[in-house]
Amino acid sequence: MGSGQAGLPEPEEQKAIKETELEAGETLSLSSPTEGEARMVGNVGPDRQFKFQKARELHQQGYGIKAIAKQLGAGRKTIRKYLASECLVSREINGSRTLTNFSGFESELIKLSQTNTTYLNLFNHITEKGFNRKYSQFCERMNKLINDGKTAKTRENNLLPLLKPVKTWSLSKLAFIALAKAGTLKEEDQKYLDILLQKSLEIKHSTDLAHSFRQLFVAKEEGSLTEWIKTAGAEGSALKGFAKGINQDYEAVNQAVISTISNGQVEGQVNRLKTIKRNMYGRVGFDLLRKIVLANSG
Repeated sequence: MGSGQAGLPEPEEQKAIKETELEAGETLSLSSPTEGEARMVGNVGPDRQFKFQKARELHQQGYGIKAIAKQLGAGRKTIRKYLASECLVSREINGSRTLTNFSGFESELIKLSQTNTTYLNLFNHITEKGFNRKYSQFCERMNKLINDGKTAKTRENNLLPLLKPVKTWSLSKLAFIALAKAGTLKEEDQKYLDILLQKSLEIKHSTDLAHSFRQLFVAKEEGSLTEWIKTAGAEGSALKGFAKGINQDYEAVNQAVISTISNGQVEGQVNRLKTIKRNMYGRVGFDLLRKIVLANSG
């Protein structure tokens, strides 16, 4: 069979949100589909994208399905699916389980696969004869047909080193990491953040804007909010929509930025009252609540 690489063009920010040691490596040894077919389809999250590419990279290094599944925290069936697919398809689009007529071409495909040809040539051949599924489904069924569903078990992997668990970060966790104050992060989180900011200029720009927005409330300089909105609202900025919303309520936000007066004390006292009432399990009256509040204020 011929071999090739499946192109997986990705947005720059999604490339950055991979495990730090992951590089754009080789994929499963299959012929490349056309440019239109060899791309991710639908709303594919960075965590799923990382597992897809990492599974194919480890498979190229000789690791078996069981070891890959254990490292990535995925099922063996999922790993087999990743290894058999040329591109990562969203669950919404790939959820259809309609019947395929692949079995009608199996005997012919077995004979043709023994010649010097490629998966793409075989796919085009049976498509002309009425095959009713896409290239990714064809690759999955073809791998099972040739290898009897044991794609990775024929490899000599007894001498391979044990795989260490791989840590990934969710988008919400990344947001907390990016906005954390300097010196407050764990070493592994700080290391990952540094590499993330190096690999994605868009994420770095958004992070800098978020930190500068918080600094406005510390510096309390007149006109600083106007300058920030101008910078954040520039074309191509990820915070353009947020800056637009701030500008629509400019007077209130600007007052919060420049004023030294805060309602924090009021909110704190309200929270204290509610806590005391909850601790009394509904047995509170105004006189008793007043006495407890005064006693705790001393």
